[in-house]
Amino acid sequence: MLDKFKTFVALSKYKSYTVTAQKLFCSQPTISQQIKVLEKHYGVQLIQRKNGEVLLTEKGQQFLKYVQEILQLHENLKIQMNEKHREDEVISVYVSHYLATYFFHELFSTESEKANYPFEIQSQDYAGLKNSLMEGKTSFAIMPYYAEDDDMKNNYKMEILFEEEFVLIVPKDHELTKRKVVYTKDLQQENVFLPMSRLLQQRIRSAIEQKDVYPKFSHMSDFNLIKQAVHLNMGVGFIPKYALHDDTKSFDVIDVKGLNIMRQNAVILNRFKQLSPYEKAFIKKIKMNFMKYEKSIS
Repeated sequence: MLDKFKTFVALSKYKSYTVTAQKLFCSQPTISQQIKVLEKHYGVQLIQRKNGEVLLTEKGQQFLKYVQEILQLHENLKIQMNEKHREDEVISVYVSHYLATYFFHELFSTESEKANYPFEIQSQDYAGLKNSLMEGKTSFAIMPYYAEDDDMKNNYKMEILFEEEFVLIVPKDHELTKRKVVYTKDLQQENVFLPMSRLLQQRIRSAIEQKDVYPKFSHMSDFNLIKQAVHLNMGVGFIPKYALHDDTKSFDVIDVKGLNIMRQNAVILNRFKQLSPYEKAFIKKIKMNFMKYEKSIS
């Protein structure tokens, strides 16, 4: 019955048999049959169609609340039944490549306190972390948060760690370094490097193109490669200001007037997986570490 409950929850979300079937990797008749089984078993109509859209009846809305609670209780039960002893506890930390590279100290520093559990660190790109959350491989992930990603926005809980600004880096002695004020239009003839993340590409491109500026865009796998390419005078690029470190000897940082590109980084929590006490303690610790970090640079 639990699989049918999950199907019902998915259908109530996507409001389409076709889309639900695609998301659950099954056929549309399978979705329809499972809903019919639920309606027959409980003796109520749960679903109705209106103007081609799938809607919940009043009983269906009540049913949804109970089903969500049942699924959550089931997840909690699995966690409790599989809970390990303290000495066997392993914290699996799923974290973005960027945060693991530039914020390793803030993530894993215990400030001379001896950690009483081992770590298992999984560094992945955005798509990998999202899939790990959706497939239930982890209870949480430490990663960038994009409000444009409806799946993440609607299905997961966010605890923001910090917000960061993206800055433009250009080769030493670039003509833009000679100007008192640089505007977005000055990027029109430039080769602008973008990271491979689709959502981040979209955010940077949109900010530039909203100013009716359309430079050439090239893609690099990570911020380190962007910095190296800029250093070799292959173009310019936007990177997080926290990724600068001491690399400003290799390039210059330019303020583009009126262009504001920001990104949030967060702990993203799986609503259907309960955190262990050690995971809660770990998340609390890194939140404190990032608060201290921001105060130290402000």
